[in-house]
Amino acid sequence: HELLHLYMELMENKAPKQAYELFSSRVKRVDGIYEELEKMTQGANAALFEGYQEIEMRNINITTTANTNQDLPQGQVANVSGVIHYDGDIDGTFTAVLELEGDTWKIHYINVTVPPEKILP
Repeated sequence: HELLHLYMELMENKAPKQAYELFSSRVKRVDGIYEELEKMTQGANAALFEGYQEIEMRNINITTTANTNQDLPQGQVANVSGVIHYDGDIDGTFTAVLELEGDTWKIHYINVTVPPEKILP
C-alpha cells in the first residue's frame, strides 16, 4: 500500500526518476521504461496523477510464482487492485502487480484509469 501511495505521489510531483526506483529490477531491464514514466507526467497523461489524495486497496492476491520466462514476475507476487481518490470527489481505479525482491516489494506493473471528466476540461 505504501509503495503504490509513494508511486502516485512521486508521479503527481513529476518525479519520474524517483518513481523509477520503485520498480523491480526485472522491469528496469526493459528499454524505455524510464522514458515511459517521464511521458506519463506530461500533457494529458498528467491527469492520472493530478489532485491525487489516496489509494485504497480493494483486492490483494499473493501467490508464489515460478516461470521460465525471466521477464515475468517470479517468487512472491501480489496482484492488487482498488480505487484512487482525487480532489473534487473523483475516483479512479488501478491494477498492479507487485514483486518481492529480497524483503522489499517492488512494482512490476501498474495501470491507472480515471473517468473522462478527470481529463476533459
